[in-house]
Amino acid sequence: MEEVVKNVRRHDTLAGVRARLRGRRAFDFSEIAMPAPAHLRGENWRDFQACAHLLVDRLLALSGGGVRLQNMIRLLPDNMNWQTGFLKVYGDLFADMLVVEKWWAVTIVQLTGQNQYQNWTLREAVEKLENLLKLPAEVRLNAADSPLEAEITLQQAIRGWDFAVQKQTLGQKFNQLLIARVKMPRELLPFVNEYGRILQSYIATRQQVESFRPRRGQMRPKVAPVIDEAVRQLDSVDRRLALFKPESATPARTVPPRN
Repeated sequence: MEEVVKNVRRHDTLAGVRARLRGRRAFDFSEIAMPAPAHLRGENWRDFQACAHLLVDRLLALSGGGVRLQNMIRLLPDNMNWQTGFLKVYGDLFADMLVVEKWWAVTIVQLTGQNQYQNWTLREAVEKLENLLKLPAEVRLNAADSPLEAEITLQQAIRGWDFAVQKQTLGQKFNQLLIARVKMPRELLPFVNEYGRILQSYIATRQQVESFRPRRGQMRPKVAPVIDEAVRQLDSVDRRLALFKPESATPARTVPPRN
């Protein structure tokens, strides 16, 4: 009896991801989790889609992957930030978001060979930190116009946004700063730590002011000094960080020949 051998070729669900990320830098987990407007345009948008595809594929591959992902999505409306819902579902696998970032780095190495553990250069790190400290926003030039995408500073958000939105967004930024420490050069670690400390201190102090219930004869604490102090501290760190930004090379000035 003639033996029949069948070759079954499995469909590679990550073929498109491999092709897209070949020779291109994969996004860090923090960039996927909270992308800047620039990440969602042009070629960056295609990179973002490839990384998001990979992330979902790897989450589904974990133990109980499909059920876990569904549970996390169901928890999203009940939490101020998605990280809380994520860790409630995946906490037995990931102790914190820093562990998630390391897991993602290993995933990228396995798929593409890119070493996500490698420290950024000073130029890259300053640029990354500056981008991390910006927030996406929508701006209308007038009431009749469609909103335009823009970026604002932490200081502008602290001065202008509702505190409930601030608390969620700044908490996410604090988590991103923790993750960014993994690849920051040693010279910039004090800046990362200080930005994190300022955000934590502001959120805690502002929360105390917001929840304060004065007794008879007590004055309610004012919010303005808390905001002013946080902005002052952030401005100070911004100025010192600017000194670390490598200057772009400028062409030498040519001297016209004498007649």
